Amino acid sequence: MPISAPPAPPAPPIAGATPTDLLGHPLAPHEQQLLASYRSLTALLSIPDLAPTTRANVLDALAALGVAVTSLGLAFEHLTTLDA
Repeated sequence: MPISAPPAPPAPPIAGATPTDLLGHPLAPHEQQLLASYRSLTALLSIPDLAPTTRANVLDALAALGVAVTSLGLAFEHLTTLDA
């Protein structure tokens, strides 16, 4: 069975547009906050001089948020593709 390519990243949000989940449903305020937290943690991983313990703890927090974000359909990406 061939392995399919990962899905293309979603288009950046249009200014003033209501954010939506992967199915196009508008996000509730708590979902927006959850997604913002997830993206904030992924951005932290791009800092090259994070202390090793900090990086490990960010990855741990990201794993938990990743499950919530994926199960709600807010975003879809394999955490294994992040630079860890």
